[in-house]
Formats: sequence, C-alpha cells, structure tokens
Amino acid sequence: MVQLWLTLIGLFVMLLLGVGVFLYTVHIGINSDDAETIDPLPEDVDKK
Repeated sequence: MVQLWLTLIGLFVMLLLGVGVFLYTVHIGINSDDAETIDPLPEDVDKK
C-alpha cells in the first residue's frame, strides 16, 4: 500500500514538474517570439 502511494505521489510530482516546465518554456517562447517579431518588423518597414 505504501509503495502504491509513493508511486502515485511520484507520478503526480513528475506531472506537475512537466506541466510547470512546459508552461515556463511556452511563456518564454511566446515572449521571445514577440520580441523577435515586434522588434525587427518596424525596422524592416522603416528601411523599406
């Protein structure tokens, strides 16, 4: 019974860590994409 609880808790913690890392990377990805797309575009428009 103890092993079952340890397994469930371990899976739950792994799931939380996975979701946390996923959301963290997606948040950074969105921010960096916005920075990359917003910054170069006005420069390209100004140059044209």
